Amino acid sequence: RELEGLLHNKAVADVRVLGAIGVVELKAAPKDPGALQAKLVDLGVWIRPFGTLIYIMPPYVITKRQLSQLTSAIAEVVSAGIELVEET
Repeated sequence: RELEGLLHNKAVADVRVLGAIGVVELKAAPKDPGALQAKLVDLGVWIRPFGTLIYIMPPYVITKRQLSQLTSAIAEVVSAGIELVEET
């Protein structure tokens, strides 16, 4: 639920949640995935983007606060703007 607001972001193609897996699919891959990952690390989370996907698979024992930290970090970096690879 915390990621659904990103559906209105121009860089986001889709937001999906299935069980404990949350995915934000971008319309194209980020130009610099390493910089995107570094921004997430700066926010205190370890999330590695994979192609057009920013996804999390937290353990079932995660607390609501910890889950919010993950989703808030994703929302923050996406909302701040991600430079995407231009489609050809």
